[in-house]
Amino acid sequence: MENTQDLNRLIGQVNKSNISTIAGMVARIIAVINDPESTAKELVEIILTDPPLAANVLRLVNSAHYSPRRKIADIQQAVIFIGFDALKELALNQKVCEIFRKVVKIEGYSRQSLWVHSVAVAQFAKMIYRREFAMRGENAYAVGLLHDLGIIIEDQFRNDELVTALGMVKDEDLPLWQAEQRVLGYDHSRIGSAVSRDWNLPDEIIDGIACHHQPLEAPSASQVMATSLFIANYGCQQAEIGYCDAPLDNEDIYHQCIENMGIERHAIDLIQNDVHSLITTMVAEGLL
Repeated sequence: MENTQDLNRLIGQVNKSNISTIAGMVARIIAVINDPESTAKELVEIILTDPPLAANVLRLVNSAHYSPRRKIADIQQAVIFIGFDALKELALNQKVCEIFRKVVKIEGYSRQSLWVHSVAVAQFAKMIYRREFAMRGENAYAVGLLHDLGIIIEDQFRNDELVTALGMVKDEDLPLWQAEQRVLGYDHSRIGSAVSRDWNLPDEIIDGIACHHQPLEAPSASQVMATSLFIANYGCQQAEIGYCDAPLDNEDIYHQCIENMGIERHAIDLIQNDVHSLITTMVAEGLL
């Protein structure tokens, strides 16, 4: 009961912080992503209500990564140049990124390294959906970006406890989520799922975040999402992309997830290599 009360207090703190102003925009972008009848016009209107977001989107569209022949001066031109699907992903990326902007380094952890990891997991999960299931994987990308949101919230509002937990991770070679449970009585997956539920995000995203370390416990309707996220998270940790919050001591669960999904191991290896190459390029180009 005490742990639940503390978690509820934590959610209240989040809702009174600058994170809450970002949450509304994230929820609106995810709603457009999930609506099969949404239009580019709707997304453009959302982006234009947030001038910093619009500026960041234009900065990236004009970067070497996209290499337009002529300077793109407005969001409508960006839609035409990179496409509606790419713009949805880019807008979500830039808005979620705002939550991670703070220079803090503790026991191998930093928000920047966690952001690199989150983008990598998002790309990995999306590739699993598209290559293995021929599905668009919109929520797979979103849940990848948000799956470690709870760590950022601990960083901002339970910093002393996070420092203690990170020390335990280093000294005892524990996964972060186990150290968090010892220190706080709950872990970052529970925080992230509680916050995403408070933001009225889709159940698939909430369940994916809640079960990203225990995917076999996910509700049946969200099993594919949680399992894909776990495989993506494990694969990125194995490739040492960004911050690793869980030493690879859960190999049995990983192999069970691959078997349950009917995915060939070599297919995962190919995705892992492609994600590693993509993230390396993005970091080199200053996109992360």
